[in-house]
Amino acid sequence: MQNSKVLQYLEDLAVKLGIKIVNERLRKGVIDIILYPQKAEVYVDSVNTGKRSNCTLELPEGEYQIALFLLRTNYRHTFTSEIRYGHLEWKEVSLRSDLTVKSFWKKKSG
Repeated sequence: MQNSKVLQYLEDLAVKLGIKIVNERLRKGVIDIILYPQKAEVYVDSVNTGKRSNCTLELPEGEYQIALFLLRTNYRHTFTSEIRYGHLEWKEVSLRSDLTVKSFWKKKSG
């Protein structure tokens, strides 16, 4: 049995017996952050986690603002993630962009 299934079984049994055995603060979920290019600093609710992408974060249940910051380009990408107990969230982000320049100069006619 997987850990989450065992815990769910124990929670269900506790409910039947009228006992609360799970501390809500300990309920965690996981988010995998896959980033192109890699090596961005990862912030959760404006706090630097000390991790760089690509990485996995295990967080208590709740809604979080996650920011990815590339120091060399000063680019930041922010998104909100709802972490739920026993669920794996997967977020893939591309910080690459395309720039097309048609012309900077006007051609003289004639």
